[in-house]
Amino acid sequence: MSTADMLRAEGALEARREILLELLVIKFGQVDPAVRTRIESASLEQVTAWMHRIVVVATVAEVFES
Repeated sequence: MSTADMLRAEGALEARREILLELLVIKFGQVDPAVRTRIESASLEQVTAWMHRIVVVATVAEVFES
């Protein structure tokens, strides 16, 4: 993977993390710092899974259940 590809992938991951955080705020209100930290260290695959889950769950905790 080239440096440019790695930078694009990192940019895509950061964008998804920001979108997930925004969705959490819209649906549930203030985001707990521990949740923010968890999102900031998650992989692209995990963030994507959480983004899909947020649509159908009723609580923040359910977003992050495995």
